[in-house]
Amino acid sequence: MTEADDFAVEMHYYQMRIAGRLDDEFVTSFCPAGTEATWDADGTRLERIETDQSGIIGLIRSLHNLGCTILYLERKEQ
Repeated sequence: MTEADDFAVEMHYYQMRIAGRLDDEFVTSFCPAGTEATWDADGTRLERIETDQSGIIGLIRSLHNLGCTILYLERKEQ
């Protein structure tokens, strides 16, 4: 095992639900490419968020800075 292997980035898929409606511009600007957004009466669902741990933390911080309420966050199997 090399030193570079110790710092390998693990990509995962995540799904989250946010209270309220996020607009398409937010999804395009702040979510990784390929993220799918759906909307219903309960809020916004973001699916197929493919990123590493630091990427999901960055997305959570962006949502927090906008005053959004995250209802749940789940890591999904690929």
